[in-house]
Amino acid sequence: MLTRILISILTLSLAVANTLSATITIDATSLVLIIISILPWIAPLLKSLELPGGFKVQFRDIERITERAEEIGLVSDPIPDDELHEYSFQQVSTSDPAFALAGLRIEIESRIKKIAKSHGIGTERQGVGRLIQILKNTEIIGHQESSVLLDLIVILNNAVHAESNDARSTIWAIEIGPRLLKALDAKI
Repeated sequence: MLTRILISILTLSLAVANTLSATITIDATSLVLIIISILPWIAPLLKSLELPGGFKVQFRDIERITERAEEIGLVSDPIPDDELHEYSFQQVSTSDPAFALAGLRIEIESRIKKIAKSHGIGTERQGVGRLIQILKNTEIIGHQESSVLLDLIVILNNAVHAESNDARSTIWAIEIGPRLLKALDAKI
């Protein structure tokens, strides 16, 4: 919330300063700054937005991936409180959301490697995307499972490298991440 307010105040201030310095006309720069100032407030409602100059903001549709994962059994049923394991990515989620998402991605990659090794597939010099493809091609995981996992890896990679993360992604990692890991553990 504080980030939203700061972005809005900063960009609106710049838009006003730009407008005043341009003899009270709203030019393209002022318009872009105004759009950026409202973007944090409308972001949860949008999937993507393209601004003038080719600048594109892409919002991740993590809910769609979760629904697909639940439909194909790649996300376990909710875990009872007495069986909950707190992962390190959950512990750092409030202080560093990007680190939390990176932690979940590492946990997923670890599970994928363990699944491959348990089926005699070498994991040396194999990226997680390639391992998922191999697991699909050898029918260890299904086509839909591989599709969801690949989509999820892309989202988590992008989130890790983003300057700021959508709070929904971090909440998703905390709530759904352990269920996904439990379902992957069952495949080892």
